[in-house]
Amino acid sequence: MLRIGLGVVLFLGGCSQTYKTDTAEPGFADSGDTANDTDSAADTDTDTDSDTDTDSDTDTDTDTDTDPDTYTDTDTDTDTDTDTDTDTDTGSGSSCPPTGPEMVWVVQTLEVATATNGMDLDGDGRGDNVMAVVRDTLNAEILETFPTTPVVLAWQMWGIDDWCDDPDITGAFLSPEDTDGDHTDDYSGTEAFDAGAALDGRGHAIENGPGSIVSSGYQFTLANGSFDVGGFTLVNATTIYIEGVADESGNSGQFAFGLPMALMEEIAIEEGYDPALAAALADLDSDGDGVMDALSITFDFVAVPATVY
Repeated sequence: MLRIGLGVVLFLGGCSQTYKTDTAEPGFADSGDTANDTDSAADTDTDTDSDTDTDSDTDTDTDTDTDPDTYTDTDTDTDTDTDTDTDTDTGSGSSCPPTGPEMVWVVQTLEVATATNGMDLDGDGRGDNVMAVVRDTLNAEILETFPTTPVVLAWQMWGIDDWCDDPDITGAFLSPEDTDGDHTDDYSGTEAFDAGAALDGRGHAIENGPGSIVSSGYQFTLANGSFDVGGFTLVNATTIYIEGVADESGNSGQFAFGLPMALMEEIAIEEGYDPALAAALADLDSDGDGVMDALSITFDFVAVPATVY
């Protein structure tokens, strides 16, 4: 089960710098040659130069350049681009359609989103992700266990008629197992994982939820419950919301839900923290009784194609 440390240490480090303002370099006054001119002989040469220059320049420039520059070179080329794009844009950021009516991806990277990048879980128009206060701690724990656990997180979608726009599709999280013992090929794009009893006879997840695709972006809601994520078990007290963009090359998006406050209080006690911390962070009302009893968390993920059986 995911153990989340709730102790938050805020370290604000400041440093000051003293800047020395260099004074302007002193100006160099022109002291000149201070020695007096001792040549006392007066210049008695009174020869005035009476030769005035009467040769005025009467040579006017008669070359008036009657050849005016008539080359105005205005761009009369009115060739507008009439080649309109008749190609119908059938996707927004992803190819459309991918390989078929259903696909599976295995999550390669997972991390708690930043405080300003949470999904709106309570409908107030603002993102919810209070657990971002311990984002660094959680992401370090995920990074430590996620790449080596035999149980991976997979995302399955099926019933898709149009990968650009489809109002009625189905999706599910799965926690299948890598049975070959080789984690180096988990994210090769061709790896197969054993989902066991989580699949029905058609190979679809038994626990699933409705979704839709609009302009190549999908949205899903899943009922509250629990699921395994890279060695952790996430217990969600609220509906899970998922959104992203997917095609045959990959899948990236977010999912978010509320962690039950009661569970977080238990974890706080086990970790040696005051359980009141969990109550102080609670920001969701999971049962509509007006009391905040869940803590919001939003994850970012990137997934690559895979198969499950």
